[in-house]
Amino acid sequence: MVELSTELEFNQQADSTCIWEPEGGEINYENFSFVNHDIKVIESNIESLGINILLEVLLNIRLIIEGHFRLSHTDSIDGDVVDLDAITKEIEKDFETKVHILISCDSTRDINNVDDLEIVDVTIIDQLGTVDFGELEQYDDTDHDEEI
Repeated sequence: MVELSTELEFNQQADSTCIWEPEGGEINYENFSFVNHDIKVIESNIESLGINILLEVLLNIRLIIEGHFRLSHTDSIDGDVVDLDAITKEIEKDFETKVHILISCDSTRDINNVDDLEIVDVTIIDQLGTVDFGELEQYDDTDHDEEI
């Protein structure tokens, strides 16, 4: 399996009645689909050792994004900020982006045979920007029921 060479970065946005601070997150790639059938050849390099072809495609990538947050509030009596909870919120997001795919075939193989081509690298060109996690609550109903 080919690993992505681009680590997606994002800023966290949310709403809450509490004071919230972002504490990072993780992205999992669920699936992808081609937006169209256009494949653009960015670069091709033919040498005695083989051939490298850099392609550009437009993909829609389905992401599962977890955001970690620290919740607190201001004490009305002395004004101190009181730590409440650390929570994780998960959302699904479709992300349309250009992707570069580097394909290679060494000189001992047949470039006309798809089985002899190797995907060497996959690079996501765009970044996510800001991801809105919606409303943050100190606990959800299941966690609260277990604590009672």
